[in-house]
Amino acid sequence: MTKRESQNEGPLFNITITKLMDLRKKEVDDKFIVCLSKVSKHFPPLMDRFVNPVFYLLPKLHGILKTHCLECVQSRADVIPEIYLHLKTKGLSQIMSHKDEGRQRVCLDIIHKILACLKPQELKEILGTVTAFVSHPSPVCRERMYDILMWIQDNYR
Repeated sequence: MTKRESQNEGPLFNITITKLMDLRKKEVDDKFIVCLSKVSKHFPPLMDRFVNPVFYLLPKLHGILKTHCLECVQSRADVIPEIYLHLKTKGLSQIMSHKDEGRQRVCLDIIHKILACLKPQELKEILGTVTAFVSHPSPVCRERMYDILMWIQDNYR
């Protein structure tokens, strides 16, 4: 058998990292976030190098760019250290209360993904925001809320 290169090494990976860093250095934030979002959907480990810039940009972006930013976070939510603290300081509850359904769905997906990492006190803090979706018009958001509540019920009896 031949030696296979790690997926985190190699010319394609390095070129992608370089191009994304160039976009970030040139402060072309919109292109940077869109590109990173699209790439991290298919190869989440790429996001590991850009966690800090994404959290830095999160409160500055608006509209679909904020949703793309949240999708980047979602791609590696389960491995980002102290993600709840990052999200809390960036105003997760305010982001979730915004009327954009796509953004709300991504936020609920992030919460669902990090449930196992949350401490009981953190879970208690975010529970009110999650239960606010009980009368949400979107069935997808309500379903994700129920998934979160069922996970809590199963794990905290």
